[in-house]
Amino acid sequence: MTLCRHLVFLVTLLSPVVSFADKATGSDSNKSNLLANGDFEHREISPWRWYARGETTATGSLDKQERHSGRQSFRLTSDDPQRKPNTYGALSLQVRNLAPNSTYRLSAWIKGMDVSACKFAIGKNWRVRRALPEGTYDWQLFSTTFKTPADHASETAFPVVLLVESRTTSLWIDDVELTNADNPAAPSQTTTAASTITGSPARIFAPVESTGLPASAAFYPIFHTSRPITQSSIMSGGDFPVTIPSIHLRSSPDPNHPEFGADIRIVRDDQNLHLILDVLDSSRGPVYSGDTLWRGDSVQVAIDTSVATTDDVDKPDTYFELGLALHPSTGQLITHAFLGSFDWATTHTSAHRTPTGYQLQLAIPWATLALTPRQFPDSIGINIVINDALPDGHRRFVEWTPATAKNRKMSLLARAVFLDTASPAPQSIARLFLDQTSYDEGEHITGRYIEYATAPRPSTNFTMSTTSSGAPPAITTNASHWPTLVLAPLPANTTRIVRFTLPAHDLVSEGRYQLTTQDTRTNSTTATAPLHRLNRSTRNAAAFATIKSRFASVAARIPDAPDTDPRLTLATAIASRFINRIDHPNRYQTPDWTRLQLDEIAIVLDDLQHRLNHPVPVSSPSNNSDLPQFHYGYGHFAAVARDIPELARIAVNLIQQEQGPRLLQPDYTLTPAPTNRLLATFDQATDNNVKIDLLLSPHYFPPWALNETPDLRLEKPIGFLKYNIDHPLARQVIEQWIHAIVPQIAGKKSLLSLCLSNEPQYTHSGRDPWSREAWTRYLQARHPDIVVLNDLYQTTHARHADIPPPSHLTLPETLPERRAFYDWVRFNQQHFAAWHAWMNGIVKELAPEIPTHVKIMAHVFDRNTLGRGIDPELFCEITDWAGNDCWAYPDPYRGYAYRWDRMTMWHDLLYSFRAQPLFNSENHLIRDGAPPVSIYPAHTRAVLWQGALHHQDATAIWVWNEPSTPATSGNISLRPANLYAAGGAMIDIRQHAGEIAALRDRPARVALLYSPTSLFWSSDYPEAIRSAYIALTLTGHTVTFISEKQLAENRRSLANQHITHIILTRATHATDAVVTALARFIKNGGHLLTLGSDALLHDEYHRPRQLPSSLEVALAKPLAWNAGNERQLADILSRHIPPPTSADSPILQNIDASPCWGIEYKIVPHPSKNGWLVSAINLLPTTQTLRLHLPHSNAATTLMLTDLLDPVNPSNPEHLTLPPLQPMLLHLRNGPTQTPP
Repeated sequence: MTLCRHLVFLVTLLSPVVSFADKATGSDSNKSNLLANGDFEHREISPWRWYARGETTATGSLDKQERHSGRQSFRLTSDDPQRKPNTYGALSLQVRNLAPNSTYRLSAWIKGMDVSACKFAIGKNWRVRRALPEGTYDWQLFSTTFKTPADHASETAFPVVLLVESRTTSLWIDDVELTNADNPAAPSQTTTAASTITGSPARIFAPVESTGLPASAAFYPIFHTSRPITQSSIMSGGDFPVTIPSIHLRSSPDPNHPEFGADIRIVRDDQNLHLILDVLDSSRGPVYSGDTLWRGDSVQVAIDTSVATTDDVDKPDTYFELGLALHPSTGQLITHAFLGSFDWATTHTSAHRTPTGYQLQLAIPWATLALTPRQFPDSIGINIVINDALPDGHRRFVEWTPATAKNRKMSLLARAVFLDTASPAPQSIARLFLDQTSYDEGEHITGRYIEYATAPRPSTNFTMSTTSSGAPPAITTNASHWPTLVLAPLPANTTRIVRFTLPAHDLVSEGRYQLTTQDTRTNSTTATAPLHRLNRSTRNAAAFATIKSRFASVAARIPDAPDTDPRLTLATAIASRFINRIDHPNRYQTPDWTRLQLDEIAIVLDDLQHRLNHPVPVSSPSNNSDLPQFHYGYGHFAAVARDIPELARIAVNLIQQEQGPRLLQPDYTLTPAPTNRLLATFDQATDNNVKIDLLLSPHYFPPWALNETPDLRLEKPIGFLKYNIDHPLARQVIEQWIHAIVPQIAGKKSLLSLCLSNEPQYTHSGRDPWSREAWTRYLQARHPDIVVLNDLYQTTHARHADIPPPSHLTLPETLPERRAFYDWVRFNQQHFAAWHAWMNGIVKELAPEIPTHVKIMAHVFDRNTLGRGIDPELFCEITDWAGNDCWAYPDPYRGYAYRWDRMTMWHDLLYSFRAQPLFNSENHLIRDGAPPVSIYPAHTRAVLWQGALHHQDATAIWVWNEPSTPATSGNISLRPANLYAAGGAMIDIRQHAGEIAALRDRPARVALLYSPTSLFWSSDYPEAIRSAYIALTLTGHTVTFISEKQLAENRRSLANQHITHIILTRATHATDAVVTALARFIKNGGHLLTLGSDALLHDEYHRPRQLPSSLEVALAKPLAWNAGNERQLADILSRHIPPPTSADSPILQNIDASPCWGIEYKIVPHPSKNGWLVSAINLLPTTQTLRLHLPHSNAATTLMLTDLLDPVNPSNPEHLTLPPLQPMLLHLRNGPTQTPP
């Protein structure tokens, strides 16, 4: 049955372009709104008032460029680095005549860019406070309810205040309403986005009109021509029926930096999608390559070819993120694919400098985007980001939509719609976009109608119909009360946006609908949008009842089951946690999250039931103290401390907590309340056999100290440290903090370790009076002769003390400047490491037995971070453990199931320095802000298992917390299947510590040269060393590194003491001491291999050198290397490096006996049983079938194979199936001999 209810838009415009005199007179107005000028359409903001308190940088003003409806909105900003008492900007309105003891609803449309610490404060003494969403997002509806007190009659005014208290680039607010909400169906908590207001009326907001095609429309019509497209045809428009529109993308005004951005044009022909980007960037900054390309001057392009059917889901075949950068001196175009299987070889690119910046052109074949010209979707998602690198190391950017630059939000991509060539051209192109594809009965349907006029468009009467899609039994609607609107004439080259919010419960029945906009004047359909109306709450309630019943049934069997399988407790605890969460929802528990959790509880119960039906014999973890003691768990805030008893039941034996010197009072005593809470947490952890790693958090500096000494603050700091580490007061506060806190906790049984600092970065060494002398001493030691130094820097300084540190933090272009920058980079690294060594020394004086580490980030091969003060080798020399912060997100990457090598390569590098245990105390498995869509549990398990194989003895997974901020939203603690996978991995790792130790301890015979010098000078070095690492790892080798420092000092660690081969990966630069050491290595029987030419031909200052004859001979035949072709490199290396195993060991190979690929594997003799131990994991996204062949075996001997991680199911060595990311720990041994018949 087809159902039609008409929605007519009626607005009278006073001129062809938007010119509403007062939106309150339009039919979109809400007569029940108690707030005057809530749409900010008056010339002034009155009766609202803007004011600032304290020493704040907050600003507030009307904004005509960005608005939800009508002509303008109100924009708030702040550059305050952190929240301070009584310091804020406020937009305030006094409301009168509210009824006592009544419920009111406050709603507003908000849009944010880097929003932080913004909230509504309502009522006397601001008794009601509601935080706004943080981060970056498009227009969304924010709504909250509150109740006036019973004695409210005594209050003559009721304030409604919007506060900005911390750094916020922009918060826009529009269409603010306050209405009486005394309605039993009204929700009682804060809601955002589509989770809006039951019983709230339908609203059609005043149109927003703009000349041209504004970036804020997030819309682009892609015109088509059958002729091959050239640049001239695009610019002239000769092959198209209309002028090709241009997106004028520009940065916000900034008094300190020139405007930058791009003009964007997109067209298509039968062969290609064409993008033409005229980039405005008058200041040339550094350019990078590979995964860090975005940190320099560059352009990013995101394309999603399945945007119409999916939302924020990993889509390796249809989602592409590309990068392009124009080399500042050579003019070479550097390209990169961050995500997606994108073939640059098929894409035509061109680039050239212009007087104001540069122009880029791309012609992307349809096949490269997995499209065919005859099977186009209606639209694709697209985004453009323009990056501008600043001399101080910061990066600024402007992007078409907030979908790429900071967080990947595919639902926020601009929509580019495909149009056919038509003659005559259409008067306008219209589309209807909904903010979601499905809506619950209690939500509102929100979206926007967009119309772009290619020619003058007359006034039209529109209708919006709801039409059933498919054939549901009966669909009814209550849409007859929806408001009406008429649209005025639209001039050519003008865009109109009409936003709306419609109660989903007006579509009474569940089913699939089409919202169809029609022009009744011509009786034609202008736009449609599919819509799925679901009773998700009802469905969730039914599913929840089933889950509870099933869990009760399964849990009743637990007491009778053997207590040897720890997964029974794990599964029970996780199911209980989420059943309780769904039964008692908080304000973060949306229907979508409930649906995901119900589906994943079912997965956990499936495994629990299977284990009850088929008990698995599980051995207890070894008590052998010589084996690795694995401490795995979660961090990092109050929730993880509160939930220690629950965490202990899901295989957790470690949490990380943090406290910093802000606990100090001015007399250097500890603030009692938070200190007592921390000590109680240690006691609770002891009671539950859980260890704690305490982050000493020097970045949490006491505000009283910062306020007392203004010169303590850094100007434009990078990272968490906002103060000068060499300031006498800073040193005093940190020393007093360590002396105050460490004795309090050193005797606690649950204390595992101390983390000295969090993600440290520092760029101010030598730039202040307290460290300038150290900079001078460094120069004197490096360059005793000032004449030689002046010649090197091309300067004329009389004394070393006259030489300032470089003013920039990125690689300069000229050679003399780059040499000076090299010296400062190395000085800054040593100076910052020395500060940590100073802290470590104080800790060791107080608690010498407590291990220490530092949470350094895995940016070592990112050349953009050279000036941030981190040399991982120096940090490992300071602390007991190799601390770090790493990430391994579930994004398909370059043909692999995920970017696995970032973590494993980082681990192996850290281990190579001193063979220390590794502690990743902020282990990112899931991207911040991940939507309520299931993430492959095998990925979670694989990352933890691989971490253990690569020396990770301890880890705290990010993060166990409510999704209260962008950084904590979508996290693992909301995901039952991933928690179960993580807990299972923790159990397996501890139970098989002996096997893991045997695999980790297999000696490495080949090492990659870790060369900070080449990293500085050679742009190819990061990609080349990554290629070699992957090639060796996927051919069964144990891979390690040897550093320039180790070579120069003629020492080894346990990790690299047995190496026979060293590979130089585009290592073009090295110190003389390294060259001497490598010559000695060859003389002693070692072997050198090099990828690419020019190995070691320059010193650390880019001065050419003559190599010793032994090195010239050894490096005379460099190996071929092409970026991204690791498999080819593996074949080449196999001809120059001995195999990783002995001749009689098993061989893992394809069924046809050819070498396998994409499998990380190691083969060692079993440490305690006969036979062989084989670790294998398939890192490709598709299942592989292999064979485990034992050469020289007796044909009459049966080979027996058991997967120790799945001992119940037998394995066939001749037909071994490896699904993606499923770890296998195989025991291969001889079985009984077959007697011939």
